Amino acid sequence: MPGSSHAKPSFLGVILLLQVMSCLFFTYDVIKDIVEHSSDNLPYTEADAIHTTFEFIAVVGLLFGSISMWQTLQHNIQMNAEAAETIEIQKGHFDEIAQSRFHSWMFTNSEMDVAKLILRGLSLKEIAAVRSVSVGTVKAQTNAILKKSGVQNRAAFLGLFIDEFLDDTIGKDVTPKRS
Repeated sequence: MPGSSHAKPSFLGVILLLQVMSCLFFTYDVIKDIVEHSSDNLPYTEADAIHTTFEFIAVVGLLFGSISMWQTLQHNIQMNAEAAETIEIQKGHFDEIAQSRFHSWMFTNSEMDVAKLILRGLSLKEIAAVRSVSVGTVKAQTNAILKKSGVQNRAAFLGLFIDEFLDDTIGKDVTPKRS
């Protein structure tokens, strides 16, 4: 989801700003009410006392809400940064794993290119278009890739790589059929 990780903190930042502004307004209003009553030596009517009490409660609620939202926003920003870093690391590891396996299976350069495109989920026709070759050439290269990697189809080939990122307790004793 492009942009969504930046949109939420910005939106929450605006909400936080509104909370802080409301808190400041109500704080000013409560202080003004207290100063007016004490400087004029006027006793509080029941309505004034209730009004000031509710404004004070609103100030306390907005203050705690603002602090809590600030902490949550900071935590979420940090978690997003850590998740983005982890994804970048995993992308690098995935590429290392793929390259290592391609070399161990003795893929040609063309087979490595086709294998990467298979891993990206492209169809044979799409791979042919990207590489500017015929679909027949891609089929031959795909068959060589499957044979060298010891699997029977493209899904099983993809599975050889996806296993690195899945919980190994699920289906660990089931392996793709190898040729």
